[in-house]
Amino acid sequence: MSPNSSPKNQGKRRMLSIKNKPISHRQIITNNATFEPGAAEIHFAQDQGIPPEREVNTLFNDLLERRGIDDPGIKRNMKNWNLAKKWLLLNQELQAEMLVSGIKPKEQPHSSRSNSLDELRPQKSLSTPTRLIDRPHPIITTTSISVSPRTPTKSISPQPLDHDQNLPGFFIRKFLDPNLRSVTIAIAARLEVSLRTRSVDWVSEFIQLKGFHVLSYALDYLNHTTEYRKDVALELEVEIVKSIKAIINTKRGQKEAMDHPEYIHTVIFSILCPQWQTRKLVSELLVFLCYSGGHEHVFRGFEILRKFKKDIGLFDSWMTDFKNTLGDQIVWTSLIEYALSNMILVNTLIKIPLDVNDRVYMGNQFNASGLQSILPKLKEFDDDLLNIQIHACKETLEADMDEAFSEDVSLCSDTSQPNELFDRVAESLADSPRASEQFLSVLKYLLWIHGDADTKYYYYRMIHTLIQQIVMDRRPHENTENFSSTFGVAVGTLIQGYRDADRLKGIESESKRLREQYESILTERDELMAEIARLRITPTQLESDDMNRRLDELKDENESLRNLLKTSKETIAMLQDRTAEVSLERDLSV
Repeated sequence: MSPNSSPKNQGKRRMLSIKNKPISHRQIITNNATFEPGAAEIHFAQDQGIPPEREVNTLFNDLLERRGIDDPGIKRNMKNWNLAKKWLLLNQELQAEMLVSGIKPKEQPHSSRSNSLDELRPQKSLSTPTRLIDRPHPIITTTSISVSPRTPTKSISPQPLDHDQNLPGFFIRKFLDPNLRSVTIAIAARLEVSLRTRSVDWVSEFIQLKGFHVLSYALDYLNHTTEYRKDVALELEVEIVKSIKAIINTKRGQKEAMDHPEYIHTVIFSILCPQWQTRKLVSELLVFLCYSGGHEHVFRGFEILRKFKKDIGLFDSWMTDFKNTLGDQIVWTSLIEYALSNMILVNTLIKIPLDVNDRVYMGNQFNASGLQSILPKLKEFDDDLLNIQIHACKETLEADMDEAFSEDVSLCSDTSQPNELFDRVAESLADSPRASEQFLSVLKYLLWIHGDADTKYYYYRMIHTLIQQIVMDRRPHENTENFSSTFGVAVGTLIQGYRDADRLKGIESESKRLREQYESILTERDELMAEIARLRITPTQLESDDMNRRLDELKDENESLRNLLKTSKETIAMLQDRTAEVSLERDLSV
């Protein structure tokens, strides 16, 4: 068999000889939810025709190998695609290679290839197909680049690119420019296509050169601004998010994201992007990260977003945008897909935590942010896939409530009268006098609520929400910063703080006594140190002191003996005188 007769070469010739028929925007729209054969594959197959199955399978296997898809399950699923889908993917791959290389179609050796692919427009990574109908983001072609869908179209004919412009370093240098002044929508789109279609080694080199960090910094610059973002900034933002998604779609990129959670935190800020397509893309990316072991980083990112927006609830800003978008003028199918991606993320965040108390807490956070007011609006869409997600959400919330509070719910399930509930509450407080005092104080404050019926309703609704979140937050401590309650601290931590305060009051006198004892010990220590200093005398000094003391004693003893001798002499002299007198008197008497 000659080289030109191999299935691979025959397939390539067939791709290069595709009829020059323009393909409409709807013809290349893929099915977002499951990537099953849709309008794109059917219309493409009908217009262009499909070569023999053997040729398509050979080219498709080469494509999987070039993209580094090694997972057996993924390869098996992709190989089970029908020929129409495989053929569409092969042609999109060919068109993407031409776009990245920067070569005009007329420069190709086969003019048929240029003519056939001149109208093909890749819109989305095949890993996340999207229907962008009413407001599509820039469609990159080999002949023009649409800067903004809502502004006058500006076509830019690509110039022949140097080889250096296809290297990762070229894109990194562009994104390193302050305020992204050197980054155009065309460059950002080329980077996204390169990350999605080039080899795994190219993506790894981009990550090794800190390209992921540079993209995260650029996205942070765009989505942290408080000013209104215009069309160009919005288009750059969506292209950067798509590039980050292409990076995370590789093992190396996924590990890099887990090692640097701040990259994930930056992506979360784009869930508030004014462009709904970007928010949808971010939702899909966050779902993938949650199931890849990064759910804690996602939770932490929402907490950072809450603090940045100064919201009360963890998901207030996200749920507000979600609810408002449901009323926007968006094509019905696109609106369904947007709602579906958001509901999948909601269910993921509710189901991922392993501890039931954490799951209940997440559900309460969504309810406090208005999820229950969104579900009826979604139900009106009457979409099968969306209804599945709505049912899963309600079922998960109810199951977690039953698991965590089934006994508590059963205690009051048969009670409907306020006086009966009051008696049960009073009975439960019988063993805690201080708690009874606090309960009585709460009742007194409730009497201060005045106004009409609606005002009282709003007061008690707010009190109900606060009490519900407090009693249902049974996490013992906020051992990580992945979660945050409405008040920025877990209820368990707050209760522990009260206990610590009571204990501090009880040991205040003990602390004073210990302080006095401490001062007494310090005085005693000083005395002991002085005694030790006195004992630290050398033996020579001791002998000298003993000798001096002995000499003093001998001197005193010698002086005493001298005095005694003197006294004795005086006594003897006196006795001699007396004896002489007695002798004289006796002689006279005789």
